[in-house]
Amino acid sequence: MASFSYAQKQRIADKVPPFTFLESAIDSTSISFIRTFKCISNKKDDIPSLYRAIAYQAKGLGANSFKVSSFNRDSLGVMTLVLDTYSADSSVLNSNQQMHESNVVYIFSDDKFNNKEYTVSINRVKHSLQSGKYIRHTIEQGKQVRIDKGGRIGSSLIIHWESDKPAQYVTVSGFAFTEGPPNRSGGSIGVTSGIINSLDSNLGMLLAAILIEQK
Repeated sequence: MASFSYAQKQRIADKVPPFTFLESAIDSTSISFIRTFKCISNKKDDIPSLYRAIAYQAKGLGANSFKVSSFNRDSLGVMTLVLDTYSADSSVLNSNQQMHESNVVYIFSDDKFNNKEYTVSINRVKHSLQSGKYIRHTIEQGKQVRIDKGGRIGSSLIIHWESDKPAQYVTVSGFAFTEGPPNRSGGSIGVTSGIINSLDSNLGMLLAAILIEQK
């Protein structure tokens, strides 16, 4: 049976505890299962709110990592996020880190799943990114990707290819917590940089697992 988390209780919290996204290829015998958590959205909640609520409660039970069990959004817009949480030692977390993607960028819209579209340019090519979806872009060796949002008074982000550079996760809406600089250890979720928001990698991998890729 899943434990329930309540996002509303965590809205004023300062930081998110370290909470690592586990790749499906991780051997389940090398990690200790803690508990399954279910979080159901209220009117003001978004997916990061649900994630943060589960992270706080799971951390209190000794969990430091998670796998996505399921995500659902019903006809009324109520979202349900279910995560299986685990305790993993440093060697497992290091192996898990090596499995993550490199030199790709995920560009997210939002989690409203409505008719809104965001105009974003990737290497000067315009795209209409739909609500509830993301674009995955590979950074070719020796090159860079430039992301522009908002025209002349908007913001730009340039990401250069580097050997084994971890995947980058950004949004082109206000869809991010803004508690401090992004931290791969999970110390915070995101930082606002004009209109483009950079997300913590663990939240980014969660979003990539449950939102829809726009081809």
